[in-house]
Amino acid sequence: MKTHDQLKDELLILRCQTGDSAAFDELTGRWQERLWRYAFNLIGENDGAWDAVQETWIAVVKGIKKLEDLRAFPKWVYRIVSNKCADQIRTRQRQRRVEEESASAEDEAVNDTVLSLEEALTRLPGVTRALLALHYSDGYDMGEIAEIFGIPEGTVKSRLSAARERLRKLME
Repeated sequence: MKTHDQLKDELLILRCQTGDSAAFDELTGRWQERLWRYAFNLIGENDGAWDAVQETWIAVVKGIKKLEDLRAFPKWVYRIVSNKCADQIRTRQRQRRVEEESASAEDEAVNDTVLSLEEALTRLPGVTRALLALHYSDGYDMGEIAEIFGIPEGTVKSRLSAARERLRKLME
């Protein structure tokens, strides 16, 4: 059974497909923060996250008329954000490698320090933070996350397991 929010989104999407700009504004208002939080988890940077979300809304405007299954909107829009974030990350790939190597070295240096969950999460790579957030904060199941990331469900399970293990080690 659909929730009130799902029905509201589907109605807004139908109206957007007819060119209703007020419906698009409302849809944006309902999804903007979620998408930004997801993008921020992937990119780890405020400005980059906003850029990805802006580019996502442009893609939504261009493609929403082609969306046939209204229930697929959340997966579709998260997938667009994922792709926009991946584009940005690729342009800064060398810088990311240096940052991740630095974070790894820092993790090793924190042997005797107990970290809070929030501190430990900041030490994880962006994709891992996003995966955890989708599952634990936004309540998506393994299959839905697999569709969002475009990976097999088994890969989602193993990545979640590895993320939990890394968090556990960081917090010990």
